[in-house]
Amino acid sequence: MPEHIGRAESTSRTLKRILEAAEGEFGEHGFAGARMERIARRAGANKASLYYHVGGKQALYKKVLMDILPDFKEFLTDELEAVQGAKERMAVFIRMLAHTIALRESISKILLSELARGFKSMPEEAVIRLKGLFAIYQGIVREGKEAGVFRSDFNPHVGHAMTMGGLLHLKSGGGMQDIQAGPGFSYQPQVLRSSYGELAEEVLKNMLGAMVTNP
Repeated sequence: MPEHIGRAESTSRTLKRILEAAEGEFGEHGFAGARMERIARRAGANKASLYYHVGGKQALYKKVLMDILPDFKEFLTDELEAVQGAKERMAVFIRMLAHTIALRESISKILLSELARGFKSMPEEAVIRLKGLFAIYQGIVREGKEAGVFRSDFNPHVGHAMTMGGLLHLKSGGGMQDIQAGPGFSYQPQVLRSSYGELAEEVLKNMLGAMVTNP
């Protein structure tokens, strides 16, 4: 193997380890609590290697976010265009969003951490992707209202927040589910012991029930 190819493959492997380590660190501690020293240890590298391959903490955070957050417009367009009707499109939207969140454990943790801090640490490029996701949701709601399928007074900002919040919290595990199912509470629903896919269907059912004129 030529020397330059070997160096390139070694660099690629190192970068992959760094990004995987950073994703875990940011997921567990958020941007503010993450430490470059811990990322380096997890990656089996030194801090100098991190700065050489990626840059500082903000640059590394940006790379992780752009890796775990897809371009939702590109990601969802074909699937949404394959179905007819706002109700059906909303079902596709929520199911595919749930599928995306389920693929990477860090997505729910990082986004919930950012939500708690007002997204102050999130790079603009990642914010744009999340805004694109809301624009798609808002477009489906508008389509449904124009067709008379969705309630005219349904608020897409509240609906989007409830959908995202529900899917992220349910995926993160514990937290609200532990409170709802803990000792001293008479209501301990079976759904809390369901798979994430089943929980996502509960979110879908409740959201459609809130927005559809004649569920």
